[in-house]
Amino acid sequence: MNFKLYGCASLIILALQLTPFWPVPACAQDSTRQEVIIHLQNSYNRPVPIIHNADLWYGDDKIRHVLSSFISTTLLTQVGSRSIEWKKRDAKIYAAGTTMSLGFVKELYDRRKPGNHFCWKDLAADAAGVLIGLIISGIK
Repeated sequence: MNFKLYGCASLIILALQLTPFWPVPACAQDSTRQEVIIHLQNSYNRPVPIIHNADLWYGDDKIRHVLSSFISTTLLTQVGSRSIEWKKRDAKIYAAGTTMSLGFVKELYDRRKPGNHFCWKDLAADAAGVLIGLIISGIK
């Protein structure tokens, strides 16, 4: 029975790590991005707007990174310490390393998509979620 429970937990972890790959509705994207307009002078001395999407620290995407990393770290720690019967310390190291590795791979994937980039802020949000998960996992 424990195997079925932890097998389901592993599928949930995988789903949570893949949530940043799911498309965000356009209305949600508008609320998480801020447009920055830079005016350049063209040859006729008229301003030409160039629009860049600024990556905000407090956007919806960062909350998703923190939550998915927190849940992933917490569940992997529990799976490692209870079903695999590792020491709690070893399970935490495995959980943190796995979660951060998945976050890093996700950012490498984002870099390859047109119009997207590798985001250090997303990795910082992942690290915050891992840290919260490790703290919560340490409470008995």
